[in-house]
Amino acid sequence: MFKCRYISICIQSENVCDGTTDCPMRDDEIICENIGCVDQCTCLNYGISCTKQDLSKIHNLFSQLTHFVFIDISRSRIPSNKINQLSFVVTFLSCHDHLKQPFSCDSAGPDLDIKLLNLSFNEIVEINNNHFKCQPEIKHVILEHNKIRKIAEYTFKHSPELMSLYLQKNEITFLSQYSFSGIKKLHCINLLENDIILVSGKIFAGVMVKLILTINFHICCLHSDINSICTAKPMWPSSCEALLSTVGLKVVSWVVGFVVTIFNIISGTKIITQWYQSQKLKN
Repeated sequence: MFKCRYISICIQSENVCDGTTDCPMRDDEIICENIGCVDQCTCLNYGISCTKQDLSKIHNLFSQLTHFVFIDISRSRIPSNKINQLSFVVTFLSCHDHLKQPFSCDSAGPDLDIKLLNLSFNEIVEINNNHFKCQPEIKHVILEHNKIRKIAEYTFKHSPELMSLYLQKNEITFLSQYSFSGIKKLHCINLLENDIILVSGKIFAGVMVKLILTINFHICCLHSDINSICTAKPMWPSSCEALLSTVGLKVVSWVVGFVVTIFNIISGTKIITQWYQSQKLKN
């Protein structure tokens, strides 16, 4: 389906670029006028595929791409410092270009109309709300296979319509409080294959999540909706309540164990000292 701009009307894909105007603003036909395909790419009506290509030396690459609605530049070399020049009709964007961070919109002009953002297989280390504040209509974000270590507070507060978030196979160790706050209703979040150690108790504050993919059972306990599905299974506590109470017991046992260990070391030292002194007296 093709969505007409500025209005909630969708038309069949085959009705785009067919010579007949179906959208009130004529955008279903305007986008097809005087469109030339980019070298090394394949074009079909308002879509373009430039996968596995070296696009870094193509003159005015981004000004050419902005004529298209569906853009796939996955696994291609592109000038990543100019990624924010991709303009306002982009519905699908797929980048695998060793990017260090998602593009911010500080210099990108009006809000981008991105629905699906695929930045997988890059080198992104951290994400924050500056990276997504220009994409209020975004529905799906794919950030798998990066080097993300931390999700900052309110990273997605400007993306209330987000439906799916894929963060698997990163290096996430810390989820800040309110990490996912601002999202109205998240259908799926994938946190698999991360080494998450520290988690704030308010990561899902105000967020409804249908499916949480994780092996960390304590993350499941932080989402209060009993109708949501979480894939993590408890190793030995039978419930979140048991987990929370057992955490206290474990802390107490660790403290007691530490004290006992110190006591045994001191006692052992005294015994050895006494034995050594008795041997000296015998000699």
